Amino acid sequence: MRSALALAAGLALTLCPTAAAQQPAPIPPELTEDELEGRPVRELILRSPDPDRPGSYLSLSQLRDQESRNNIRTLRGRPLRADVLRDDVQRLNRLSAFRRVESLVQPLEGGGVRVIITLVPQPLIQGVEVVGNRSINDDQLLAVIGVLEGTAVDRFQIDRSARRVEDIYREQGFYLASVTIDEDALEQQGIVIYRVREGTRVKITDIRFESIDGALAFRESRLRREIETKEGGLFRKGEIDETVLDRDISTIIDFYRDRGFLDARADYEIRTSPDGSEAILGFVVEQGPAYTLRDVRIEYTEGSLEVLSEPQAAALLTIKPGDRYGVRDLVDSLRAISDALGQMGYTSARVARADLRDPDRPLVDMVLTIETGPRYRTGEVIIQGDSITRKNVILRQTEIRPGRPLSTVDVERTEVAIQRLRLFNPRGTRLTLQPPDPAEPEYRDVLIEVEETNTGSFDLGGAVTSDAGIIGRIALTQRNFDIANPPDSGGEFFFGRAFRGAGQTFSIEALPGDEIERYTISLSEPFLFETDYSGSAQAFYRDRDFDEFDERRFGGRFSLGRRFGSLWSGSLNSRIESVEISNILPDSPVDIFELEGEDNAIIGVGPRFVRNTLDNQFLPTRGSRTEFGVEQVFGDFDFTRFEAQHSVFIPLARDDLDRATVLELSTSVGYIPQGEDEAPVFERFYLGGNSFRGFEFRTISPRSVRADNGEPSDDPVGGTWQFFAGLQLRQPIFQNIVSAVAFIDTGTVTNDPGFEDYRVSVGAGLRISIPQLSPAPLAFDFGFPLLDEETDESQLFSFSIDLPF
Repeated sequence: MRSALALAAGLALTLCPTAAAQQPAPIPPELTEDELEGRPVRELILRSPDPDRPGSYLSLSQLRDQESRNNIRTLRGRPLRADVLRDDVQRLNRLSAFRRVESLVQPLEGGGVRVIITLVPQPLIQGVEVVGNRSINDDQLLAVIGVLEGTAVDRFQIDRSARRVEDIYREQGFYLASVTIDEDALEQQGIVIYRVREGTRVKITDIRFESIDGALAFRESRLRREIETKEGGLFRKGEIDETVLDRDISTIIDFYRDRGFLDARADYEIRTSPDGSEAILGFVVEQGPAYTLRDVRIEYTEGSLEVLSEPQAAALLTIKPGDRYGVRDLVDSLRAISDALGQMGYTSARVARADLRDPDRPLVDMVLTIETGPRYRTGEVIIQGDSITRKNVILRQTEIRPGRPLSTVDVERTEVAIQRLRLFNPRGTRLTLQPPDPAEPEYRDVLIEVEETNTGSFDLGGAVTSDAGIIGRIALTQRNFDIANPPDSGGEFFFGRAFRGAGQTFSIEALPGDEIERYTISLSEPFLFETDYSGSAQAFYRDRDFDEFDERRFGGRFSLGRRFGSLWSGSLNSRIESVEISNILPDSPVDIFELEGEDNAIIGVGPRFVRNTLDNQFLPTRGSRTEFGVEQVFGDFDFTRFEAQHSVFIPLARDDLDRATVLELSTSVGYIPQGEDEAPVFERFYLGGNSFRGFEFRTISPRSVRADNGEPSDDPVGGTWQFFAGLQLRQPIFQNIVSAVAFIDTGTVTNDPGFEDYRVSVGAGLRISIPQLSPAPLAFDFGFPLLDEETDESQLFSFSIDLPF
């Protein structure tokens, strides 16, 4: 056909040369982009179809033209590259502004080409509507849709908004809800209509577990505690959330594999009732066999030093031959070996595990391959980000010393210690090992990065306790105080850069209440003069209303302490106080009237020693705390006060969420050898209330005689000998928030050492841990006296903040 056309054209030129000159140049034969590869681009045209004139085209708007050209790498004057042009078309198609993008390449005379890119724009959204929704109003749904009137149609965004609407319905329990787009309205009118089919609200009424390969290895009640999805009830909706269900599946699989079921698999199925309002959720588990560890072998890669013998490495493993081959124990075991290598300076050591399964029995041989890498020493310790805090405040927390073997365990401990200071943003605090120095390849620097944060706080709050009534709290605290850094200008003080940076704690606190009020100002320095000594000073005023009298105290307290290793600490404490007794009831004991109307001066000084191995200071699960001290009192009174306390916390069991059942054993002793004649009532010992549950506050005490008639008094006056022994069992019952306790409190307060007038009470209670309110849990206890005295006053319920000592 082409040869025939060429022949006809040649004949026409021969017969009519003048007419041929007036005709346009002939159209070159059609060529593909690849065939035109390499020819220069003479023209680059961007156009869009004219909707009113089919076959005609319009130029793009200036904004749309510029946006399109910014995404094109085919440029005028450059050689045509077919692959680049195809990429340009794909890139433009990905823009939400266009429905379709096409390219056309035309050859031009002289060897050049014309590139035409036709862009079919997306229509603009004329409106957004939601129909079919009855349970959730339009405003709530439109707030999450995010599709705006006047913007270009973006199908990805529109479909994603529909899924968000479905998620809202599922959160409300409408598991069967579906959302579709009215395609006709979108295509013809440009209106996005979300058609909602709500269905019936579905509630999970039962959760079941079944195994497809035999009986369940674990009770259903045990498996239910692992999953997030719960049955509907009075306070739970029992909603179906596919995202949560997927997490539940992973949790169940991990639960089984942590117990040696390495081949475990799981899935779920939902069976709805005929009306769709209720559903049974079934988890189907394929358990497989439970594997047992048969043998452990240790191998070293070529070039690695055998720094751990096979018996040494095996001793570090938490999993032993004969144990279930659980994934959690494997991770802990590998971490133990890595830590041991890291402590020896092999900071880049790698420990790999290979499982060799017996083909006939559920037995596994574990092969550990160790690559030690080079051994490093600590180079320079570099600190960055400490714009306010002094470097020494950070360095005194480090267990890393230049020149010593570099220990990854010490690096981790140092990072934890710096975070515990609470002077920096925890997310911005990290320690990283730097690459070895080429000049000294056996050394690696340690970079400590911190991020300064607000260490000051102004707290408003309050509490209610059965011993002290209603107490308010207004406190101003600065945890990174520096008494030696006064402001050089008003700007430093205003922007919080003055009096900061030394790691001291400064506090002003007011505790007004209906029974007790206390006001204090204190300053503490944990590292006095950059030594292991600590120091603190406090000035205070306290006014307490007891049943028999009012007590007012004011004065100061001072302490000089020292740490002895990581467990022991000691302090020399002193106090200077003035105590006034007033508003004494007429029938109060004579011991109280002897102090009326006088400012009684108390000067005390003495040492105190503490040994602490608790894993948590506010909610311990293991360890012990022992404290004993002596105080010699001078001033208007002359006596010696001996006190000792010991508490031990024993974890009896741990569940799979690592929550411990803890047994606490505690005892305390107090003694004033000089007797009641030398020690005033406000310095004697008392028990009751939160210190001895089941009895009224301070009512476990000797009695005296009434001042008005000389008859025996029912009011406590305190004793000079105190003994207490208690037992408490704490069991978590809901996550880490609520625990149940059962307790036995025993003890006595007398004026002579011994166990006369001994009391015993038993009871139970709850501990509610809300870190936002208090680091220590809230305590609610019911106590019942089993052994008491006639003058004792019982108290069924007590509540307080449960401090472990």
